[in-house]
Amino acid sequence: MIRDIREAVEEYFKEEGITDLMDYGASGDEGLGDISEVVADCLVKVGYPVDYNYADDSMYGDGKYEIHIGYNNEDYCDTIKAWNGVDEVVEIIENILK
Repeated sequence: MIRDIREAVEEYFKEEGITDLMDYGASGDEGLGDISEVVADCLVKVGYPVDYNYADDSMYGDGKYEIHIGYNNEDYCDTIKAWNGVDEVVEIIENILK
């Protein structure tokens, strides 16, 4: 069942007890969650399967990450920031599903 994107993302943030992504980082960063997992988990929560996900540090500064989400045989790439919250995750998911 396909769920409302905003509802699913807000529920995820509430379940995880987060308001932003400051406790997340690049894939493999010790002591931090994988920032791409948030987007991937929310996409799955909405009802769409994810083939893979990973995040790399962005060359544009601290707290910025380039995420890759494998969906529908496509590699979707976007930038996300540690201070982002529900609105930005919703926007990324909406862009993936366009």
